[in-house]
Amino acid sequence: MRSAKRIIAIILSLIMLASVSAFASAAIVSPAKSSIVYSDSLLVSVKVSDAENIRVTVYEKKDSRQIEIVNDKGIAEKRTQYFSVDVKDFTEDDIALIAAGRLLDDNNEPILLSTGAAVKRYTDFTVGEAETFKNETGISFYTKQLSDVKPGLYRVKVELLDGDGLVKSVSSHIVAVKEKELAPQEDVLSGQQNAVTVIQNLLKSIFK
Repeated sequence: MRSAKRIIAIILSLIMLASVSAFASAAIVSPAKSSIVYSDSLLVSVKVSDAENIRVTVYEKKDSRQIEIVNDKGIAEKRTQYFSVDVKDFTEDDIALIAAGRLLDDNNEPILLSTGAAVKRYTDFTVGEAETFKNETGISFYTKQLSDVKPGLYRVKVELLDGDGLVKSVSSHIVAVKEKELAPQEDVLSGQQNAVTVIQNLLKSIFK
């Protein structure tokens, strides 16, 4: 099945990357880049291969619109209202386009998603508190399971910190969280969460 083949390919890729000395000292394992998760939870896992400090922040990207309200003085005024992004029809290619951050193509035309809508920028809202993780050994994993995650578009940001807490580098992955009921029938491993757990456990056993 396609899902099983994809998992095997990811495992083999990670094993090969782990043997390269130039491999990044902090890499996001889960969620996968520009991926879709059919669940009400989100597994965040970062592999730290050197004695490094990282800071992990999860954001929900929200859409916005202008609404008109009447204040206490009876005066109409406009305010910005934020709401979760409707990701129901998003594909992985759509998420990759959003992650790229470009609104116009080389011909100065709007870049379109598979839905026909133009790519747009969203506003980040933090989900919980940013967490700092210190790795004092060889290879270690920062892992956190977020529960009660609503459908929407999320960004996981990992900052590599120096000894003074200053940011040396930043990486991020964007993921769409969809309702379980929308999962394709061939997704036999109950979504990405189980697949990532398999990969993580394999990596732990390799580098013990």
